[in-house]
Amino acid sequence: MAARVSGAGLRMRVLIAVPVWVIVGSADKGEPEDSLRDAFGKVTPGTEFVVMPGPGHLSPLAAADQLADAIRSAQTG
Repeated sequence: MAARVSGAGLRMRVLIAVPVWVIVGSADKGEPEDSLRDAFGKVTPGTEFVVMPGPGHLSPLAAADQLADAIRSAQTG
């Protein structure tokens, strides 16, 4: 991981050089897929996204089995 701080406003850019998976529910209104792609794309090039059809922001509670399957899928490629 590399961090660079610049300017008087202390703008920081962190680059993460490890595999990153973001798992998001398709109905997530709190952190929708497009905003996550934008945010993670800036600091983790190559981030892989798994979109679970159905659940919203609380997918660990609303769709625990689906989330576990998505995690297993991400781990095995």
